[in-house]
Formats: sequence, C-alpha cells, structure tokens
Amino acid sequence: MTWKNCSVCGRSYNDTKGGCTDKACKNFDPSTAGGGKPNAPTGSVRGTGGGIQTMGTQTSGGVLKTPVVPQQKPLAPPKFLPSTPVVTSVSLVDSVLPDTPILPWIAEPTIQAGKPSPKGIELKPETFTLLCHRGEKSEWWPEPRMRLAGGGMNVFEPWPGKTMTEIWKKLVEEVKKEAGFNVKQKVAAYAQYLRATGRPFALASARTTGGAFEGYSYVIEIKNARTFLWGKDFTLGPPANFKDTQKTTYERIINQNKETFTKDTIDTDYIVLNADTIADSTILGFGHKTGTYEVTFLHDVPLSFIKSVNGAAPSTLQIYTKGELEKLADSAHKQTALKLFRQG
Repeated sequence: MTWKNCSVCGRSYNDTKGGCTDKACKNFDPSTAGGGKPNAPTGSVRGTGGGIQTMGTQTSGGVLKTPVVPQQKPLAPPKFLPSTPVVTSVSLVDSVLPDTPILPWIAEPTIQAGKPSPKGIELKPETFTLLCHRGEKSEWWPEPRMRLAGGGMNVFEPWPGKTMTEIWKKLVEEVKKEAGFNVKQKVAAYAQYLRATGRPFALASARTTGGAFEGYSYVIEIKNARTFLWGKDFTLGPPANFKDTQKTTYERIINQNKETFTKDTIDTDYIVLNADTIADSTILGFGHKTGTYEVTFLHDVPLSFIKSVNGAAPSTLQIYTKGELEKLADSAHKQTALKLFRQG
C-alpha cells in the first residue's frame, strides 16, 4: 500500500484505493466509497528489466508490482499573521497605517561642557574673555602715561611682519631651532626659553596675579579669546578650550576606597587667538604653565586691549602724545618711551 497526503487538506489516503477521502476537500475522490480505483494502464514502454513499465504499475515476469512513490510533506501553515488588517477599499494608500518611526542604531552622544569630545566628533573652540596681568617695575619702565604713549604696550624689538600670519611663521621658525625629537618637545623647550628672562620681541603676562606687583600693574583683556593646541608639523592644532586655570577634580577607586585627586586643567603649551584662524586673529599669544599660568604675546598689544592700570581705566590717565613727550625734560624713561614709538 502507498499512503499519500492530500496537497489541499493534508489528509492521508491510500493511493491504491483512490484519492482524498475528505468530502469537504475539493480533491475528494467519490470512488473511494466503492473500495478503490482501478489501476488501468494508459500506455506502456519496454523496460530494461524484462517487464513492461506502465504509468501505474510495472510488470516483471508476469508479476504485478506497485511502484514506490515518495511521500510529500504537508505545507506548514504560516507562523505569523499580518500585523495590519486586510483592506478591501479602493484606495490602499489611505488605508495603510503608518509604521512606527525607526530609531537610529546609535544615538548621537551629548557633549557636556568641560569634558573632552568623543572620538569622531569635531571639537569646536569655545570663546571667553581672557584676562592677563603684567607688572612692570618703576625702575625699569616709565610711568603709564609715558609707557602707553606709543599706542599701547609695545615691545622694544618687534619681529618683522605686520600680520599675524607673518609673526606665526617667525614663531614656527624659532621653535624648530629648539632641541627635541617632536613638536611637543621643541615647543616645551621654547617655552622655557621665553620664561628664562624678558625678550625684547615679546610681552610676558600671567593669567593669575600670583602675588602683589611691584610698580605698575596692567590688566590686559582679550575678548572672544580661544585657545588651541599645537598640531602636527607645527600647525594650528585642535581647540584646547583652556578657559580658566582651575584644577580638575576626579575620583578613583583604590583598594576598594574612593580617593579624590586633582590635576591641572592647563597641562600643556597652547596658542592664544581671538579668532578661529591665525589670519583672522589680531592677537597671537604663546600659552604655557610652569608654577604659574603665563601667556607671552609676540607683538605689540594695542591700547584697546588694556583694561586698567593700577585699577584705573587708561582713559583717565591723560596719556602723553608724542609731541608732549618730546617736550619733557630728558630722562632715561623718556628715551625708553620714545623708543617704543613705531616709525611710519
């Protein structure tokens, strides 16, 4: 006997006795009620085994044999039903329910102020008002009315070049001469050179008072200041965002005990500008830290950046003009003040 499964309803039936026995199935075979269906051959082909092969039976030596037919597995019903109802209206577009918005696999991280930017996200320079303090001893420097007569806090021997781009090229040229195997080491060596003693092409200042000034106390105010690290090949690097000199506090678990530590926020040399690029900036400062937080300006600082002198605004000082200065009695301070005037 050969048993098969109906391809429509899946019921098992004896193929030698007829078709499907389910009266509700469209493949129902009424002949099954009579005990079976005849196996009448409809054609024959001479076989290789000495018998005659037919579509329903095979003969071999006069003996009738039933062919072996592999069973077919019933089709499994669908495991999931459609989530939306079947729509029979004319307009399918209007009847389809909108899907739930698909959220991104990775949400964009939120950058908190004062924390480093995650990798892959560009850190933008943060602007702030930079205050720098400079003290000048009265034995070496003329009084503020004479000191500022040249248009601000001028240096004795400025580097050649009138633009910040030209001054930057000179700075890079000088830094490259220092000892070191990479940019960071050469920059650190040049910072030590600037700290050693006053330079005629530079104007040293500090971001903190650090103690009482002897002589004249100047406050330099740089609005919209921003700080940058040194980049590769002596280029302007990414923003440093050294907005203040406060220390960073953090906690660590050591031997199951929580301990609090502090470290300097400003922990490397940096560049001070008041624009996003050197070409657009009107300030170029060399920022560094060793005991105190210092900024060395590599050019004259215009009077517009001087906030106060000994607590008084420059407008209240009655600063001398060049003509008034020349009429004063000759003195070393007068000659120093005259030397600070720029030709042309």
